[in-house]
Amino acid sequence: MLSFEQSTIIKEQLKQENVHEFVEKLIMLYATDTDRIGELLALIPKIAERQLQIKQKQVQEYAWAYDLLLVERDRYPIPQRKPKSKKEYNPDFPTLLYGCKAHFPFGKCDGGSQAEREFFTEFIEMVRNKVGFDYENKEDWEWICNTADCREWMLTVIKQHMDADFVEPEVRIRSYRGRG
Repeated sequence: MLSFEQSTIIKEQLKQENVHEFVEKLIMLYATDTDRIGELLALIPKIAERQLQIKQKQVQEYAWAYDLLLVERDRYPIPQRKPKSKKEYNPDFPTLLYGCKAHFPFGKCDGGSQAEREFFTEFIEMVRNKVGFDYENKEDWEWICNTADCREWMLTVIKQHMDADFVEPEVRIRSYRGRG
């Protein structure tokens, strides 16, 4: 079992921008004989299973996002989509929300392409500037929790990118989406 100190070192290294180099170097330093290499190769099926689980979850999130986008488009037909002020409904917010939640499940864009970073940054700026969603507003949180079903993800994003001590307004949470 790893010590607390070892676990802390690993967690800190995994947060670094050059994490790939760290992991590669660690693996290569570990792979010094056939027994150790065999241990590493035995991890490949576990790694593949993990990737499959992540991709399955991502596909489910994309399907859910698309369903919600269709509902939002139906609720707000094209003539109604132009907000009169920054605080009003913004049709780009649900698109960015659902796309970002599906594409960036951990609420950050580590190692993303230039386009991915720009897409995620646009979303973060919308949240920070309260365009389409005011994260301090109870009604907006009701929508996030009960329609968008993005409470935990939004809390993660807000705490990572805006306010680490943020506490969302208290709302009654109902979910119509199956958990699984």
